Amino acid sequence: MINRVILVGRVGKDPQVKEFVKGDSVRQMVFFPLATHEIITDKHSGAKSEYTEWHSIEMWDKNAENALKILKQGRVVYIEGKMKSESWFDKNNMKRYSTKIKATMFQVMSNLGTTPKNETHSSGSGGDYSFPDEEF
Repeated sequence: MINRVILVGRVGKDPQVKEFVKGDSVRQMVFFPLATHEIITDKHSGAKSEYTEWHSIEMWDKNAENALKILKQGRVVYIEGKMKSESWFDKNNMKRYSTKIKATMFQVMSNLGTTPKNETHSSGSGGDYSFPDEEF
């Protein structure tokens, strides 16, 4: 079975950070929205419309550290990762769901109108896109 996601989109908001402490260990996680879009052409009229999809991205540890330094709202970024679904009960005992992308690597595709940097960051080494940084 394969759970792999590849997205190219614009960072919708500067990454925000959360820290998790367990004993002597501290782990960093950043999260941000990513917008992807596609242009859809109506078969009958030929009219074109743009459709935007928002994705919740999270990054851990070294990727989180790099994302905080590099990613800013509006930047175009290539992301690889895996889809992660969660469910919980809210204060009214209603079951809620969310789907996130747990990014294993990213590459900056543009630098807000300047020459592309094409910096690649990965949680593994040498193209290893596994998740050595699973949550506590």
